[in-house]
Amino acid sequence: MMLLLVGGHSRGDLQACAVRAQGGQLKLYDHDHLTKVTQIIHHPRFNASLSVEEGVDVALMRLETPVMPSHHVGMVSLPPASLRVPERQMCWVTGWGYIRLGAPLPPPCHLQEVEVPVVGNEACNQCYENASSNSTEQIIRDDKLCAGK
Repeated sequence: MMLLLVGGHSRGDLQACAVRAQGGQLKLYDHDHLTKVTQIIHHPRFNASLSVEEGVDVALMRLETPVMPSHHVGMVSLPPASLRVPERQMCWVTGWGYIRLGAPLPPPCHLQEVEVPVVGNEACNQCYENASSNSTEQIIRDDKLCAGK
């Protein structure tokens, strides 16, 4: 049994039998070796009717078989919930998503990575307030991390 932490899920109705997991890939859909998910364990405060922006969009997935550690697969320890990452601390972001606004990653879909500084939530909220017509709403809450230029 192995548990994976995943974020950015916004569908509480997703069934484990409809999900597969894959680890260690640097190119999307390259030599797929998928592992069945046997259980999805949502955050206790997860609410599928709320948007991802509302937070607690994280879950654990229990896998049918273990994923073996390798050069591209490693184990991580989660920090305590009380950890506060200081501003300007550098962090890594990885993924296969959009490479800029309106531009999806083109084939052959190599995993992208970028090192960016952590931005304080107050400064980040000010940036969002300036870009939003609803300037009274706090976008980046205390349980989120803002990073970028």
